[in-house]
Amino acid sequence: MLKDIDHKEVVESRFEFLERAFGSRLDFLYQGRKFSYIPAERVGNVFSGYFGREKHESVHAGPDDQFRLTDLVRWDLSFFAIDLSETRQIAFMQRNDNVGSPRPVLECFFDDLGQIRGMRNWQAHVRYISDSATYWDAARRYEGRITKLAFTFIPPNALRAEERVMDFIRDASRNAQATLVKHEYENKQGRLDPNGELIEGSVKVATAGGGDAVIKVGKRMVYSTKTQKMTTDIPEDEIPEPTDKPKIRAIIRRLFERFND
Repeated sequence: MLKDIDHKEVVESRFEFLERAFGSRLDFLYQGRKFSYIPAERVGNVFSGYFGREKHESVHAGPDDQFRLTDLVRWDLSFFAIDLSETRQIAFMQRNDNVGSPRPVLECFFDDLGQIRGMRNWQAHVRYISDSATYWDAARRYEGRITKLAFTFIPPNALRAEERVMDFIRDASRNAQATLVKHEYENKQGRLDPNGELIEGSVKVATAGGGDAVIKVGKRMVYSTKTQKMTTDIPEDEIPEPTDKPKIRAIIRRLFERFND
């Protein structure tokens, strides 16, 4: 997952904003449930922590209490790590169904930063990183029937990508004060060519988490980066406990090694 941050007012840097966001505890509500984020280890520009969801269960007490029903509170956890390097803001969050889907939990977390802490100088957009190969697979499968290609970007984008696309995004952000930049291609006869230099650059930006890409055949959406996501498989017993600092540092290195040059 990539965090793209859209600048509203120059008060603090993107790094400072995210450092404050993930450097201390935050209690918030999501779908009426109590959640908490607590920070863990920091390795260079990578911050880590845990999102927890409170859960109440009714259990029977012991014989001394006549086996009365008692409310037991426990927490389900998801490990989280985000790289705050200058050229990228990439995050990993453990998929734990007892906690919730990572993207909406993170979106709620950022919404509550503004409401609870008054942190409104930057607006956070959560986007999945996907494999560009999935776009090209769909483009080849539906070539000759594609009626619409749409790309949406969030300037300023933090990833280095194709220069023509990046110049387009930067210009829109700087001169038009755009918080979203969108360009579309349409052909009702289905004769759109899903290739070309500008489209290829747009695919690279979108699948790297800098926006969204959509392919349509008629009114049917046959591809969207919103439904694609890059994942890393880690056995549950290898997820570190919040107190296991060496294991946390090791899992951070393992998660981000694919993005290191």
